[in-house]
Amino acid sequence: MTLDQRFDRLLARRAAAEDRDAFRFSARYATRLDGLVDETDRYLASAMAPIDSKYTERLRLQGTRVENQLKDRLGIYYPYLEFRRQGSVSNDTHIRYVSDVDVLAFPGLFVTLQMPQPNPIPYQGSPEDDLLLFRAKARAELALAFPAVVVDDSGSTAIKLSGGSLACSVDVVPSSWYDTLEYARTRDETTRGVQVLNKDTRERVLNFPFTFNHRLDLHDRARSGAARRIIRLVKTLKADLVEDSKPVALSSYDICSFIYRMTGAWLSSDGYGARREATACLVWLTLLLNDRPFRETLQVVDDSRPIFDGPEKTDALRLLHKELFELLDASRASATPRVAAW
Repeated sequence: MTLDQRFDRLLARRAAAEDRDAFRFSARYATRLDGLVDETDRYLASAMAPIDSKYTERLRLQGTRVENQLKDRLGIYYPYLEFRRQGSVSNDTHIRYVSDVDVLAFPGLFVTLQMPQPNPIPYQGSPEDDLLLFRAKARAELALAFPAVVVDDSGSTAIKLSGGSLACSVDVVPSSWYDTLEYARTRDETTRGVQVLNKDTRERVLNFPFTFNHRLDLHDRARSGAARRIIRLVKTLKADLVEDSKPVALSSYDICSFIYRMTGAWLSSDGYGARREATACLVWLTLLLNDRPFRETLQVVDDSRPIFDGPEKTDALRLLHKELFELLDASRASATPRVAAW
């Protein structure tokens, strides 16, 4: 793919037809982009830039619409129903027209306590059966509330809503709380776990999305935003590959995690610029590909599982590495990377 093709795709993603007269890219980055002569630098800075607040708010509102419908229609059955957000929009690593909104839906029937917390009132129902019933009711009511929207209940953990009046896809994820010992002590929700029901296996899978977002935010702030910028770039490269019918078996969660695991030697707070950060990312991906034992030690941000827990993920990493190498190599003659050779 040529750089011009990449740039055209990126422009199409970052500015919808109705928005292009108002801005080319985020106004926050317009001056910086206008000052960049090299097309690779312009592409990198654009791919790394945060999505404009106007579009991000539009995404958030889609989640709120879905939440309000569920609250109005299911509140009588689930008086303690509540919602939270997870995913790329919640942690500002989303890219336009690719990222969706993840809504965690808690029917409020029970809470799982980390041992050895005492449980004075054990739950008398079946957590799995009751979450499945909640999911079935949610699916039925969402189909009534959004008749023009495709309500897809085939996924193992989420009901996906897309099309119709929605500006983006919304995933509704039936969930239950997992109260850690640390949460019981501090009541700090960043330490609270979430159990997501897999309807195919009837298993409740534990993860820590608020720990994930909190750690990513601290990591990114300490590096002047470099982590989020590189995550957006890698997710943009993935979107290009997928658009070319090349599946990439690394989720947004995985991509955030292997960039998060870039240590201070790779991501510093000096503000090197887009090309420098992209080159550092390339060196990091090269290390991960060449050092299997090290790669296999890396955990996702919340330490709930290994990042590279299947050979297909290493294959996906190789695709991303090749895509980034070709992008930087296209302008190698016009700029010398300031990173150790690899």
